[in-house]
Amino acid sequence: MFQAVGLPNPLFGMNIEPYKPVDFFFIAMFYSAGGIASVVMLFCYFHLLGNMRRLSRFMRWVVVVFLLTTFTETYFLVPVFNVSLLLLCRGKEMINSKLEG
Repeated sequence: MFQAVGLPNPLFGMNIEPYKPVDFFFIAMFYSAGGIASVVMLFCYFHLLGNMRRLSRFMRWVVVVFLLTTFTETYFLVPVFNVSLLLLCRGKEMINSKLEG
């Protein structure tokens, strides 16, 4: 795919259907969503990962398993990535409510 289309467009994504299956989620995300949007999403995700030490052990394992699956087939990754973001945001919300209360 890189030889055919070059680097991902920084502003706009492109149709990568002719090059599927792309096995790595992050590569597919950079090409289909655009570079800037992908970097912003990953920054938010890793910022939320900073709160992992305050999550329960089970939740940490769930997030780690979800992250490890992002290095495999992309077919599973859209729901897995979204659910892991939901879990991290919910964990941050729970932590903030404990600190306030």
